[in-house]
Amino acid sequence: MKNVSGRFVVLPVFVAVMIMLTLFVSSANADPKKNYARSCAKCHGLDGRPTKRGKGLSAQNFKNIDWQKSITDEEMFKSITNGKNKMPSWGKTYNSEEIKALVHYVRVLLPSGQRKKMPKAIQKLHY
Repeated sequence: MKNVSGRFVVLPVFVAVMIMLTLFVSSANADPKKNYARSCAKCHGLDGRPTKRGKGLSAQNFKNIDWQKSITDEEMFKSITNGKNKMPSWGKTYNSEEIKALVHYVRVLLPSGQRKKMPKAIQKLHY
């Protein structure tokens, strides 16, 4: 009888620990700056300018206002999720909220002096 009652104690404790670990891991992934540094900066640079490796792969310059104007948030979301050209997909690494946060982070890499030249809809969402 003691073994059966012990299971009833161990199982809820195990479930509680698993829930806490899941919350910890998901909150660790919630920081777009850290996610960008971990997954994007190798090619796009920490500041949004392509690295040597990124230039060789034709990575976009996120500081370039012409590029920023040329792409919608939806297109950027799809590129991050599914990959594009030589860029890998990140849809299995990050959930949709984390990818939305990465889109926002890429938008704010545009220098503040150029942000007022962006379309009003983008300004309203990101600046």
